[in-house]
Amino acid sequence: MNRFTPLALSLSFAFLFASAAHADGAFRQSVGVDEGLASGLDMMLLNSSLLRNGDNVWERAREGFQLPEVNADIVRRQERFYASKPEYFRRTLDRSRKYLFHIMNEVERRGMPTELALLPLVESAFVPTAKSHVGASGLWQFMPATGRHYGLEQTWWYDGRRDVMEATRAALDYLENLYGQFGDWNIALAAYNWARATSPAPSPGCRPAVRK
Repeated sequence: MNRFTPLALSLSFAFLFASAAHADGAFRQSVGVDEGLASGLDMMLLNSSLLRNGDNVWERAREGFQLPEVNADIVRRQERFYASKPEYFRRTLDRSRKYLFHIMNEVERRGMPTELALLPLVESAFVPTAKSHVGASGLWQFMPATGRHYGLEQTWWYDGRRDVMEATRAALDYLENLYGQFGDWNIALAAYNWARATSPAPSPGCRPAVRK
């Protein structure tokens, strides 16, 4: 039996309410909620209508895979690595439950390969407070300068790189820009992961391949 996340359960109730609603606005009256809650449910219905396969994130991920296998030896090596650490892999997937639904929605909304929604698995093991020894932080492991360039505020009390929604927006913007430069998602991913910042404030017309 499938386990429902709170958001998925809310969507299920929203669909139930919607089936009994009338086009003239009787929906709000029939469920006995105030305007704010009714508006929220309406928004949920609108957003959910854009999704494929409801809350089955893994089915949606498989259907949206677009990237070809570039180096079979490296892929097999990584498969063996994760297979040899089942408890680590399970903990990572458990953490992903809090974030993957939102990330997948954003990836699909932009028409991007769904493999990209799994990038935080590699970058941070879905730990939003993860910090690398070189200063990268968050689910998507942004370096400070690149984070600021993509609109992630960093102050003494707030770090946008650890804000899951804002960092996801910034990471997908960054990946789209890299894809626009290179025309290849695999190269865009390599640029995202490999290179280091060359300037604290790259110009809008020239986005160097900087490390997160």
